[in-house]
Amino acid sequence: CKGGEIFDRIIQHIESKNMYSEKDAAEMLKQVISAVEYCHNNGICHRDLKPQNLLYLNPGSEKDNPIKVIDFGLSQNISPNKKLETKVGTAYYVSPEILKGDYTEKCDIWSLGVILYILLSGDPPFNGPNDSAIYQKISQMKFSFPEKKWSKISNYAKDLICHMLCPEKERYTARQD
Repeated sequence: CKGGEIFDRIIQHIESKNMYSEKDAAEMLKQVISAVEYCHNNGICHRDLKPQNLLYLNPGSEKDNPIKVIDFGLSQNISPNKKLETKVGTAYYVSPEILKGDYTEKCDIWSLGVILYILLSGDPPFNGPNDSAIYQKISQMKFSFPEKKWSKISNYAKDLICHMLCPEKERYTARQD
């Protein structure tokens, strides 16, 4: 994967004040959701999805450049009707139910919701001066779409994010139509 981390590309977009278009973010998300759906269908929950664990296959343009999901070091086998309990993950991307130690593979969808929010705005939806403050905000599940950065983003994109960053029972699955 010589194209590098999506994290580095996000930083470049932030620095150039040219965030991803909804179309570009959708194409990226579609690739990652496909990989996550494959994992979930095969009984694997990643539990640490973040831009640092998403790599472009090729250097250069992001257009038509395959994305690969890496670092399955925190992944866990899952089975129906059995909850996971280990508190793992990276502060900005961890779901509120992971913080409680009672969750399913839908924690991966939460992480993807955070990633989508960042791709479109350049900011995390839950931010703070330290991990503890971030975890507090995640636990409250309250975020907003500040007009300054979100005025040109469609209600469809905002609605998708809201269905990813919501209580686990209401959250979309990787297979959701």
